Amino acid sequence: SLLEQLTDAIYFTSIDGHFLEFNRATVLLLGYSYEELKNLKVENTYANPEDRDNFKKIIAEDNEVVDYELKLKKKDGELIDCLITSAVRHDAKGIPVGYQGIIRDITFRKKAEALQRAKDLAEQANKFKAEFLANMSHEIRTPINAIVGMVHLLHQTPLSDKQTEYLAAIDTSAVSLLQLINDILDFSKVESGRVELERLPFCLRESIGDALKARGVEVVLTREP
Repeated sequence: SLLEQLTDAIYFTSIDGHFLEFNRATVLLLGYSYEELKNLKVENTYANPEDRDNFKKIIAEDNEVVDYELKLKKKDGELIDCLITSAVRHDAKGIPVGYQGIIRDITFRKKAEALQRAKDLAEQANKFKAEFLANMSHEIRTPINAIVGMVHLLHQTPLSDKQTEYLAAIDTSAVSLLQLINDILDFSKVESGRVELERLPFCLRESIGDALKARGVEVVLTREP
């Protein structure tokens, strides 16, 4: 009665690998009926035949196997991850008559571990991505600052109206690019949910005009009536 209430599969097999005794959990685990298990060889439940050979080698040397991890195959072909703890069973004269043990289904645990590993890898990848973006942003900032500095120096030289207009477009584009770089540097804040938004006044007409000038479009701003 106690064995039937256990959730782990308890079994007793013969030396040649036939199921002799087992509880209800073994039936539920492997998906066979009581009659089918009685006529089934243990090796037919192994997903990898080499696991059976290795199991028999270990138990022959140590008389027991503790938490031996392997994949078993259910009646419907589904593979499940299991831990087997088994020992040699002897009769009253000390002669080995079979193997007795416990099978524990760890399929859900293995899936959880795989999900955790995938989560850890994703977090590590995000960390590397943030570090890469930060380093790249710092590297880009140096030439952009040089462009802004050169534009400032050019503004101090004699220029035609058209050249002044072109330099203004370059200056606006460089400033916008610097702002984008600053946004990339704030990437970590966005991921951690600590990004802060600012309320700043701006002129919509001028913003649209600057965007068009940066694309080489002639813009003439007039005062609103």
